Amino acid sequence: MVKFKRLKNPQNGKYVNYTYPAFVNIPFDPENDEYPYPLDAVNLTYDGLHPSDKGNAIIASALASVFRQLGLSSR
Repeated sequence: MVKFKRLKNPQNGKYVNYTYPAFVNIPFDPENDEYPYPLDAVNLTYDGLHPSDKGNAIIASALASVFRQLGLSSR
């Protein structure tokens, strides 16, 4: 989940922070546009590639449960 996507306004070409669902039909060109997810846009992501702090907490909790089940916990 992201708070917004920073995309070019199709009419004037200026970057705008669009919240969902407003950004759904706004085109994004990865070859020419800035990355649409600046740090202040991040809310909760845990895709394994770009996890946020909240996402890292979810991943760590899930792994800790597995480690405990395997008897690998230090607690």
